[in-house]
Amino acid sequence: MAGGNFNSHNKQLPGAYINVRGVDTRTQKSPGIGTVAMPIQVDYGPEMEVIKVTVDTDFLALFGAPLEEIKPLYYALMNTSEVLACRVGRFGKKAKNTIGDIEFTAKYAGVGGNQISVGMETTASGVKVSTYFNGKTVDIQVVNAASEVKANKYVDVKLGSNEDLVDTAPALLAGGQNGQVQVADYVLFTSLLAELDYYVLVNTFQDQVLSNTFKEYILEERSRGNYVVLVLPSIGSYTEVNDPAITVVENGFGGLSQDVGAAFVAGAMAGAPLGKTLTYKVVPGVTEASGYTDDEKIDFLNKGRLIFIRSYDRVVILNDINSLTTYTEDLPEYFSKNSVIRTLDFLQRSIKYNFETNFIGKIQNDADGRGLLKQDILLVMQELLTAQAIENFREDDVQVLPGETKDSVICNIAIQVTDAVEKLYLTVNVG
Repeated sequence: MAGGNFNSHNKQLPGAYINVRGVDTRTQKSPGIGTVAMPIQVDYGPEMEVIKVTVDTDFLALFGAPLEEIKPLYYALMNTSEVLACRVGRFGKKAKNTIGDIEFTAKYAGVGGNQISVGMETTASGVKVSTYFNGKTVDIQVVNAASEVKANKYVDVKLGSNEDLVDTAPALLAGGQNGQVQVADYVLFTSLLAELDYYVLVNTFQDQVLSNTFKEYILEERSRGNYVVLVLPSIGSYTEVNDPAITVVENGFGGLSQDVGAAFVAGAMAGAPLGKTLTYKVVPGVTEASGYTDDEKIDFLNKGRLIFIRSYDRVVILNDINSLTTYTEDLPEYFSKNSVIRTLDFLQRSIKYNFETNFIGKIQNDADGRGLLKQDILLVMQELLTAQAIENFREDDVQVLPGETKDSVICNIAIQVTDAVEKLYLTVNVG
């Protein structure tokens, strides 16, 4: 049977001539597009360390409480796969206690460490050393000598010289204290984000100084080409942010404040499918929210505030908007829609990431090289088309031209961004 590989289409015998080639499978998306960055205040955990958490993280060992009790993280992770969490505050003290000749010290600083206890009990197979957190058994070791006792996820161990182990009822560690939280800690948090990939930064504390700190940071980041966005809780009269990269959340839901509402929105923005709006997105398992009148709803929309409302027996986001309320030629009204900003940010982040990882220093700035760059940009545009995030796009809407210097390139892209249907005008004629 004829077949094999081919170099040209000149075969005479019937058969399947197949070439298998590797294709370019590099992603067009930039890292971090689905990630939230969030400072948290809890009573236990590593201080000023940015940690990637998911729903599978052991939150009790890490932050001293199950996920559902850390409301901002819980509601953010409802909608996205990962959060870069940082416990703000420094110089806390670790709880400790000496049992027998062994000093047990909480893994992390904070008053939460005072809920850790350790007990010892002689059994037929050896001495059972048990660690408890808030009365719950979290670690068991069976040993025959003090030197065999090891640290675990909750306590570190400092051994003495005595190998004997004595039966002891569970004894609490003591002396754990929280560190002081200052604005400087939040500034440090933003500096820790410098080398990390994320898309949405959220402040879950109603503090004007903190909100200003995050606002200045996010606008500086965007000016440097790092297309990230910010979600803030509303703080009374402090609402006039007026920027498409910043969303202000007015209220919460189910008896929880706008701090938690901001966390939910941040997770939803990070996890939103490309080209999709969060308008009327449901908050799972919640049925109560502020009972605003229609006039109040319109007032909030005009002020650039995102609100939660009750719709039938659900709680939903009324409208997926950001804080932009002053429109110009460069910032038209549709820039107040978060879905539009997410589409534009996806485009910018993807092209930037692809250019920096695959072109800088690798591809010649000639017609062929610029052609390759255009093809990569067209792949991004095709993804946007497939997601129905843009429409009426043609290949010649992308221009890749030589720049003013030998090492520069100019890219011009024309797009029409789509938006979801939100208003139905219905006329019923009865005859």
